[in-house]
Amino acid sequence: MNNFEYINNTVRDRLKGDKSRLVELFDDAEFFRELQGRTKDTDWYHFQPKSFDGVYLIESSLGYEVYQQDRGAKSSHRVFVKLLDAARHFFGSYW
Repeated sequence: MNNFEYINNTVRDRLKGDKSRLVELFDDAEFFRELQGRTKDTDWYHFQPKSFDGVYLIESSLGYEVYQQDRGAKSSHRVFVKLLDAARHFFGSYW
């Protein structure tokens, strides 16, 4: 199961299918940690730094970074202090 499917299944199970509440899963870092452990190289949505094309929400020394990566070049790069704000931007812009 890829990250897209896992996120959709989690929304269905924990939020009764209400996709508008998706960012609530990021109120604490537990769900984010789950996603970090599940990320596969073939996923489009990444939660750990990698060299693959896709959309990223990663934790770094700067805070939480959100960006799109194509052929190694990052675009639309934003940095957030809070995970919830980063998730709100990530899912609002790329989901």
